[in-house]
Amino acid sequence: MSKLDPQPSESLAAAQPGSWPSRWHFGLAALVFLALAAYGSFVPLQLQPMSLAGAVKRSVALAQQPRQTLSRTDLVTNVLLFVPIGFALLAALTLGEQRRGRIVAAAPLVLAACSLSSVLIEFAQNWFQRRTPSVLDIGAQLVGTLIGIAIWLVAGRGIVAWLRTHSASGGHEVVGGLLKLYLAGLLVYSLIPFNLSIHPRDLRDKYLRGDIVLRPFAEADGFSLLLDFISQAAAYVPVGMLTSIVFTTRARPLRPLVGSLTIGALLVIVLGGVQLLVVDRVFRTTDMISAMLGVIIGVTIVRRWIGTPATADDARENRVWTYFLFATLYAASLTAYFCSLPREGVPVITDGQQIERRLSGYFRAPFYQLYHGPIYNAAKEVVRKTGLLLPLGALLGLGVRALRAPQHIRPLAAGAALLATLALAVGIEMIQVFIPGHVPDLTDSLLYLAGATAGFVIGARQWLRRAAASSEHQPEASARPSPINREA
Repeated sequence: MSKLDPQPSESLAAAQPGSWPSRWHFGLAALVFLALAAYGSFVPLQLQPMSLAGAVKRSVALAQQPRQTLSRTDLVTNVLLFVPIGFALLAALTLGEQRRGRIVAAAPLVLAACSLSSVLIEFAQNWFQRRTPSVLDIGAQLVGTLIGIAIWLVAGRGIVAWLRTHSASGGHEVVGGLLKLYLAGLLVYSLIPFNLSIHPRDLRDKYLRGDIVLRPFAEADGFSLLLDFISQAAAYVPVGMLTSIVFTTRARPLRPLVGSLTIGALLVIVLGGVQLLVVDRVFRTTDMISAMLGVIIGVTIVRRWIGTPATADDARENRVWTYFLFATLYAASLTAYFCSLPREGVPVITDGQQIERRLSGYFRAPFYQLYHGPIYNAAKEVVRKTGLLLPLGALLGLGVRALRAPQHIRPLAAGAALLATLALAVGIEMIQVFIPGHVPDLTDSLLYLAGATAGFVIGARQWLRRAAASSEHQPEASARPSPINREA
């Protein structure tokens, strides 16, 4: 086995052993995709009693059927499910390995592991209603595994080198990491409850049910449509922010405007298309339009505020009241959204006993409602309520960062901003006590506060770094002898 000559891209990747992605990143990705494959094979998760012997007997009988057919839809789905598993698993085992022979030798191990996983997944379908084990599914999944292995053998090193070169987010590592995490959560939210289907019959049935609305603003019903439009746009503002700094270099920290909007449009299409394929989700072109508007707003924020050079700090300080004004307006919009009446003409709650009962319900155990509700609704509420408060926290953080004040005053301003978000988080739920159709809950206040805090850290990150650096050097400065003592 001869050692390969390191290419420039390989030496660059080797020079940054702590860079993203590493072996554990690929291993985690393989586990996540394997869990998604298993989940998709067990949906709708309706258990049925069956003994182990009965499951073995049923699987053998199904495997011995003379004629088995696999639709092109199921074939493509099973192949695509295991392509990332084969790719990521082989990458986790061989990343950084320079000898081609050892990389190739690890491929049969990956194939064996994926084969065993596929067999176990198909066999476990015996205990789930409306699921039928199939040898053809196993064959299709093995084909997907081989494709993933081939992609790693042919282009794996180049992919890793490119990712490591362009994963620094142009120096915005903390912000880029948070925004990537947000995008991953948004993708998972778009996939829930993971009952995807690309079969034309399922898409037709979904369209006939009215869950595919192609005409923009067809569901127009006044104020509620406006609130939904604003909510969807706000959820995609972080996506627009990410498109301007992801996969950039330190020499070129911001992507050109056209490139950012193009990537944003592609992400909107992908996330919207995913919801089109999820059977239990509603697809609306209105949501696509509002999402693209949010992307444009996010790109504008990054280019005008976050991307402003450090030499322009004085110019940014003049906009401090603009940040706080927009934060106030946005907080008012959030209050109107979360406290809107279910329909016109519905009176507010004035009965004292009912108010007392609803107020006591606010102090139930945190996350009680999410734990006892369906997982789809829990994920939806977490993403929606933290994501909508993220821009508010970012505006307050930018305002504190640009505040023209002594260094010891800014922590007080930051504390006041966070107290204001806490007051808003509690106040919204207190208003809901008097509004029918809403359920005041401490969990919602915690989600609001978490989203606003994360946004504040993003907006004020530069000031926070300076404050941390000054606090580290302060003890050293105090420990030095004064000029008087030295003279003595």
